[in-house]
Amino acid sequence: MDLDCRVVLVEPENPLNVGFAARAMKAFGASDLRVVSSCWKRLPPEAGVSGACARDILEGARLEKTLPDALRGCASAVAFSRRPTSLRHREFVLPSFPELGGKVALVFGRESTGLTRAESAPCPYLARIPCRNGISLNWGQAVAVALFSLELTFEVFVCYYRGDIVRHPPLFKRTSQFFTDVIDW
Repeated sequence: MDLDCRVVLVEPENPLNVGFAARAMKAFGASDLRVVSSCWKRLPPEAGVSGACARDILEGARLEKTLPDALRGCASAVAFSRRPTSLRHREFVLPSFPELGGKVALVFGRESTGLTRAESAPCPYLARIPCRNGISLNWGQAVAVALFSLELTFEVFVCYYRGDIVRHPPLFKRTSQFFTDVIDW
């Protein structure tokens, strides 16, 4: 089952990171990639080096001039940031995700400085990936954590074991059931 989401990368600084993000998308069943870039006319070939197994995603990626263009067609958007903001977002910490309907855009900012306040503003949600010591993840890692969290939360997690598709209940249900069983025992 593919995830009904779009990954949006804003103003990439290193094309290799676009490839890493595409590779994470391929691993978790997401395929809609938008890259907001004012200077690229197409993805640089370096993106294909780190995203070799995700060439279909890279070839299908759309370059957009503005973030509103990249968000067009999405029911909601989640900005990812490690920095505090004074904007009024509904904040949450992964691995949990709020109930989101329709196609969801997962928006990641520049590798060095993240999203600006203006870029975060159209996103009603702000997600944080808990990291220690103020360190942030690179795009490939952050996209992988975000997509895995979506799968766990919305029961779309599948794995392929010896050619069979095995569906797993969400982690929170399994954990909750475990503790309920321990307490009832």
